[in-house]
Amino acid sequence: MISYVVASKNEVLHKSSHSYVRSTVFAQFCDFDEFVMSYRPQVEGGGVFLETEKLLPISQIVSIEFSFADSDIIFLKGEGEILSHSAQTEAVGPGIVIRFLNLDDKSKVLLSKLSNQYL
Repeated sequence: MISYVVASKNEVLHKSSHSYVRSTVFAQFCDFDEFVMSYRPQVEGGGVFLETEKLLPISQIVSIEFSFADSDIIFLKGEGEILSHSAQTEAVGPGIVIRFLNLDDKSKVLLSKLSNQYL
């Protein structure tokens, strides 16, 4: 089960005379298999489904940081966009789909290997 937290940083960003607070999505996966199961290759640029009760607005840009539950090491970091919401089904609870936008170089390498070896 993914441990998922949304936190609002006190980071005020300025864009076209508007100021807003950037949300950060922190997710911890039990293991690599759980991350692979949540990965959405059909999303342009790649993305992930996170099961959560707290739905962020569609089109919102968020910072993302993903790690494994047994480690504090961030394995995927960058920015994403809330692409859609998903209703609860018999198999999974409600959640959000995040499209990856600007990822750091290490994260890009990981996703490239993931696509080539597992999908």
